[in-house]
Amino acid sequence: MLTDKELRNLELTKRWERNWNNDVDRMIDESYAEDCVVVNMFTGHEALGREGLRKVEHAIKAFDGERRMEITNMVASGDVVAVQADAIFGGFRGKAVAFLTFNDEGLIVSDNSYGEDPSGASVPTSPNFVEEVRAQATTSRAHPPSTKGAEPLTNQERDNIGRVKRWESTWNDAVDRMVDECYAPDCVVVNMLTGHTMHGREELRAIEHAMQAFDGTRKMEITRMVASGDKVAIQMDALWNVARSKACVFLTFNDDGLIVEDNSYGQDPSGASTPGSKSFLEFASS
Repeated sequence: MLTDKELRNLELTKRWERNWNNDVDRMIDESYAEDCVVVNMFTGHEALGREGLRKVEHAIKAFDGERRMEITNMVASGDVVAVQADAIFGGFRGKAVAFLTFNDEGLIVSDNSYGEDPSGASVPTSPNFVEEVRAQATTSRAHPPSTKGAEPLTNQERDNIGRVKRWESTWNDAVDRMVDECYAPDCVVVNMLTGHTMHGREELRAIEHAMQAFDGTRKMEITRMVASGDKVAIQMDALWNVARSKACVFLTFNDDGLIVEDNSYGQDPSGASTPGSKSFLEFASS
C-alpha cells in the first residue's frame, strides 16, 4: 500500500513528464527546487539549480524541439520515485531512467538520470552535444541523495532488499549461485540499452560466464535501493578492469522471492561485456 506521500510523488512525476514534453520552463519552475542537483550518471554532467538545468534543457530543445518522454514504469518509496521511460529524439526511441527525490514541498531536489538519445547529441558533455550547442560540462560529484524520511518498509519490501544484497554478493563472487538462487527458471533479463533479452536461467548463465571470461575481477557496488511492492530499483557502480562506471537495474520478484524480471541500464567501459553489443557478440563467439 502506497503512502499519501508516495501517491503525491507519483502524480508529481506524471506532471514532470507532461511538462518535459510540452513546456520545459514550466517543468523547471514547477517541478524542481531552486537548489536542485541534476546529474547525468553516464556522462557525469551536473546541472546545479534551476538556471543550470534551464540552460541544458534549452540546448536539448534547440537540438530537437520534438523530443518526447513516455514513462513505462514508476517505483515509489518514501521521497524517491524511480522512473523507467522511453525517450524519443528525432524519431528514434531510446531507453532511459531517472531517480527523482522530492522534498516536503513536492519539488525535485535530486535527479539522477541514465540514458541518451540514439544520436548522442542531446547528452550533456558528449562531443556532439558540445559541438551542437556549446554546452559547458562540470565534474560530477555523482553522490546518491539521502532517502532520510522514507516510510517504513513492508515485510515484502524488507525481504526483497535482503535478496538484492544477496544478488549483489553472488554477482561479485559466485555467478552460478546467483543464477540458481536469485532468478526464477522462467526469468526474463533485458539489457534495456541494447535490447538484448535472455529467457530463463541457462541463457542468463551463458552470458554471465562470457562476462566472467572477459573480466573475472568485475565487481558491483550498490549505492541505493528503492523498494516498492514486488519491485526494487537499484543504483550502482560497476567496476570492470578497475574502471568505474554507473548503472541501474529494476528487479521484479515473485512470491517465492525469485527474480522474474531484470531490466538493466549500463555497460562496462569497453563495451565488450554488454550483451547485445557488437564487441560482446564478437568476444562470445570467438
